[in-house]
Amino acid sequence: MQVTITEALRIKNEVSTIVGQLQNGLGSVNYGKVVDGGKEVFYENTTFPTYLTQLNKILAISQEINDKLSKFNVESGISSLVRQKANCELLIRVYETAISSIRQPVSRRYEIVGAVRMEIETTFTPFLSKKDIKELIKSCKASIRKIQQDIDTHNAEKIDFSFEYSDVENLTTEQE
Repeated sequence: MQVTITEALRIKNEVSTIVGQLQNGLGSVNYGKVVDGGKEVFYENTTFPTYLTQLNKILAISQEINDKLSKFNVESGISSLVRQKANCELLIRVYETAISSIRQPVSRRYEIVGAVRMEIETTFTPFLSKKDIKELIKSCKASIRKIQQDIDTHNAEKIDFSFEYSDVENLTTEQE
């Protein structure tokens, strides 16, 4: 089966959900045959061999997905792109905080010194102007758009799996 990276990530999440459901269902697995007073007692729970078969199938699929996605991540450098995007997003938050923290350039207050009322002026000179910081934000946003385009291009690439959708769907229905 050939799917896009985006679809492979969706399948990976679905497979993780199935693994979690199997782990949660471990307590209701029937581990053996019960004979009570000469009569076999039947439980509607999944038998241990069936459980192991389902678990091994889904773990093999999970392993294949993770192996192929890991190989793709190394070859495409997508991890680096994701980190670059996160770094730009952090810088934007820092710049926005800086803009909101820049004080008025001049403030005046009056104090009584002895018998005289005096005006005291306080000046503030930012290291970077709001205009300069806004330009940095625009630059970061442009970088994020470019990086996201690159990520989307990579995520549209195809990846081959030895299993089919029906294999995952069959394991989902076996759980119910």
